[in-house]
Amino acid sequence: MLIGGDESKQSARKAALQAAGFRTLLAQNMDDAWRKLDGFDIGAIVIDHALADHEDAKQFGHRYITLRLQENTSAEETVLELANLFFKGPQTLQ
Repeated sequence: MLIGGDESKQSARKAALQAAGFRTLLAQNMDDAWRKLDGFDIGAIVIDHALADHEDAKQFGHRYITLRLQENTSAEETVLELANLFFKGPQTLQ
């Protein structure tokens, strides 16, 4: 699940992740993410830098593999960091 970010960043991240074989689900904000979590099997959550300090981001980190992006993280870096997390197992990468 990709949470937050402007549309161009979301689109670039989604395209890069799908090209790498990941399935994606977009959420515009934390409330939208919580609503969507019940209906899908989520392997990991990628949180845009603008929402990385939100209290819900910490809650996601307790339950899911969670990647909190830095402001200038490119779509390609997002793919590499997420793939690396799957090899390391559940934790939060900041």
